[in-house]
Amino acid sequence: MHELTKEGLETKKLKTYREIGEHYNRKKWIKKDEWPNTRKKVLRKARVAGKGSFVDPHTGETSRSKINWEADHIVTLKEAHESGGNKFSIAEKRQFGHDIKGLELIKKATNRAKREHDLSNWLGKQGKVDYANKTETIKNKYGLSMDKQEASVFKELTGRTTTNKIAPKLKNTPYCTRCHIKHSVGNH
Repeated sequence: MHELTKEGLETKKLKTYREIGEHYNRKKWIKKDEWPNTRKKVLRKARVAGKGSFVDPHTGETSRSKINWEADHIVTLKEAHESGGNKFSIAEKRQFGHDIKGLELIKKATNRAKREHDLSNWLGKQGKVDYANKTETIKNKYGLSMDKQEASVFKELTGRTTTNKIAPKLKNTPYCTRCHIKHSVGNH
């Protein structure tokens, strides 16, 4: 029988910790000096689509002024992280974070209401089916998964089963639970 020493146990813990990927950190997904240019591209795309006006796809609000409008990730960065993006390299995270096809222009108030929620935790007043389909497309493009609740809401909205892989979010895994317990007692 092989006896596991304290030193061997610590080495085993370190390997497990490193295998899973780091905690969510927005700075790893957005290159700060590139974001203004990305936002300008989103503004141009939105103005062309709205024929000179901006239209919030979740509320229907329109405006010709860019004040109080923000470039928003259709699949939030934190949601991407929890759905498999935690395994992305920094370059892949930045590609996702600055992908114009994954961004849309929405009212600042809409962005604040949406926060870091996924499809199962936030829906706008309108454009729900479009939002669900865009979420599926982006997640497929980047190999991200939907959890069961998100897939259920997707099916309710679209009338079909998602083509995304179904898997629990990182925060619902034994790894994440252990890690958060260690943080709470200051032992990480």
